[in-house]
Amino acid sequence: MNVFHDLFIRIAVALGTVIWVAFFMTLASAIRIKSRNQTAEFEELKKSNKGLLLHSKFLLRNDKKAFILICLIVVIGSFIASSVAFGNQKYYDMRGNAYKDPFQVVFYTESGEEYVALEDEYAFVQVNMPNNKISGWNCFLDKKGYLVFLSDEDIEYDENAPDYEPFCYYDKNNNCYADTSGAYWDKNGELFFTSQDREKMDELVSKLNDLIKEPSYE
Repeated sequence: MNVFHDLFIRIAVALGTVIWVAFFMTLASAIRIKSRNQTAEFEELKKSNKGLLLHSKFLLRNDKKAFILICLIVVIGSFIASSVAFGNQKYYDMRGNAYKDPFQVVFYTESGEEYVALEDEYAFVQVNMPNNKISGWNCFLDKKGYLVFLSDEDIEYDENAPDYEPFCYYDKNNNCYADTSGAYWDKNGELFFTSQDREKMDELVSKLNDLIKEPSYE
């Protein structure tokens, strides 16, 4: 259900805004420290402050106009970018059909039956057959992206599955399946999972943390 993907996108936008603010604060404070020979003052502040807020505090103390300007530019830019992105947001099924609402996205069984996820309940209902409702806890996706219905007795969770691996449920024949709640497709019908988004986000955070490590001013 793509709504989970949207949530991760919004979190990524918010996280990106914070990190970009920190990055520009670091850059601006570094320029000020070099140009005005304020290394001693910075080192004194460094004794009681660590991490992302260090450069922000230094800039706030020494150049409030630059501090406010950076915050405004990054926040407004992020707001405009996210508004444009979500204003044109589309959701796709495995056949590449586009929808405006994630709860209109069709999930297909291999036999051709069509189901949609309910918005107010963790369940799937068959299209044109509203009485045929199946609990989301019994709905999975196979490797091809088809919707499969399995009971608790038919499937087992692999406790040793790698982190971020969506296909971590197995039946008695060793066929693997993924939870439907984190699944979404692109316009080409390629299947993705929010667990993969989390992995990419963690990698991004790690790289950005390396990027904004405290520079040396000696």
